[in-house]
Amino acid sequence: MKCRYDRDTGTYLADGEPCRTDEYGDPTHHCTATKRCTEHIGTNEQTCARCIGRTRTTIRRLPNLAAFAVPVANTTGINSAASVIAGPAANYAVFSARRAIDRAWIIDHIPAALMERAMRNLLEDDDPHHPLSVVGRWAHMIAASYGHDFALNQPTTVTGAADYLDRNLHRIAQDPDQDFALMARELRKCRQHMESVLATATRKERGAPCPECTTEETGVGARLVRHYGHWCDDDTCQRIHHRDDSGDLWVCPRNKEHTWTPEAYDKWIEERKERIA
Repeated sequence: MKCRYDRDTGTYLADGEPCRTDEYGDPTHHCTATKRCTEHIGTNEQTCARCIGRTRTTIRRLPNLAAFAVPVANTTGINSAASVIAGPAANYAVFSARRAIDRAWIIDHIPAALMERAMRNLLEDDDPHHPLSVVGRWAHMIAASYGHDFALNQPTTVTGAADYLDRNLHRIAQDPDQDFALMARELRKCRQHMESVLATATRKERGAPCPECTTEETGVGARLVRHYGHWCDDDTCQRIHHRDDSGDLWVCPRNKEHTWTPEAYDKWIEERKERIA
């Protein structure tokens, strides 16, 4: 049974009605990792396996991206965003302690009339894009919550912090006292920023507007998107498998039936140029 989250009503709907029971007739419980997730979960669970898996993939990818930042920074220069990622970050334990000390001093010594201004001048929140800041911060907070001796007498590293979160991820995801949704979101945004800076993100290759959708009545259609051919024997593979004789395809994002092979697309582009000329 598939349902969707309706922003207007703030509930999950199945066939237009509130999703109250699953396919077995039992009361439904929805994954809390994100409102977009409509997976049903067990009574004592907080997060579905799919959202846990996606966050685990992000956690495991961050150390590899962090290592890749150094050679990229050597090429792009010291003033580049890659250089910031490759550079050092504040130790979260020390950083947090300094903020607490400064805040206590302000409360004890600053007049009430100037309190708000002084609080605004506290150390800024840690960098939301540096992998060591993000992963290290969450690792230290989770370790403190569970009483673990994480990073005791040793420096925090991206790999070490990521390994710690990876080992405890299932417990964190099902713990109502932990904000798994916030952690997953911050880790995902950090990964997306790093992929963009390091040019490892997969970007869609767009072409000319769809000729089938472009008419005098409808105006200019959406730009075609190139889908690269993929073949495999894995029954669980979720990638698009094209026909054996087509290879890559140019596909209209508005109507998946509007497709062109690269040869047909190139021919149409040449004919279009000739008409314009």
